[in-house]
Amino acid sequence: MLLTFSGIMTAQESQVKIREVGVRFNNLDNFGIIYKKGSEKSLFRLTLLSLNSMSNNSKKESEKYSRNRSIGLGMNLGFENRKPVTEKLDFYSGLDFISSFSYNSMELIQTLTENTTWNISSGVGFIIGLRYNINNDLAISAEVVPSVLFSVGEIISSVNYVASDEIHSGFEIGFGNRGAGLTLSYRFIK
Repeated sequence: MLLTFSGIMTAQESQVKIREVGVRFNNLDNFGIIYKKGSEKSLFRLTLLSLNSMSNNSKKESEKYSRNRSIGLGMNLGFENRKPVTEKLDFYSGLDFISSFSYNSMELIQTLTENTTWNISSGVGFIIGLRYNINNDLAISAEVVPSVLFSVGEIISSVNYVASDEIHSGFEIGFGNRGAGLTLSYRFIK
C-alpha cells in the first residue's frame, strides 16, 4: 500500500497540483466533508463522514427523568483515479479505507434502567463515481462505495441493578445505497 501511495505522489509532482474541498451527502440525510489533493488524474482523499455529539436530559411524568448521550466519528482515507469521458464529465474509481466509532448511553432514572453501546468498524471500500465540472472551480460528483467491513462492539444493560453484557462482532459485505453519496466541491489549483 505504501509503495502504491508513494508511486502516485511521485507521479503527481510533475503535474499541475489541485486541491478540492467539498460537502458530501449520504442518502440526503447525513453529510460530511471531503478533501482531495493531487493531479487531474490521481488524487488522495480524506473524508470526515460524520462527527456528532448529543446530550439530552428530559423530565416526563411517566419516566420522571431520563438522560441520553451519544458521540460518533467516521473517517475514510483513500485515493481515486480519474478518466475523462467528455470535456465536462469524468469517471473515477479507487479505494477508501473506512473507519468509524460510535458510543450511545441511555438512562431512565425511575426504572433504574441503563443501556450503553459502543461500536468500532473498519474496512475497505471500492469507489465508483462520475464527476461533472460545472465550471473551473465547482463540480458535483455522484459515487457508490461498495465495501467490506469488520465491526466489533459491546452492549451493556442494567435493569434494577442487574447487569448484562454482550459483545458482538461480524463482517458486512455490501453494495447498497448506504455508501452512495453526492458531493459538491470547490477546486483550488496551485
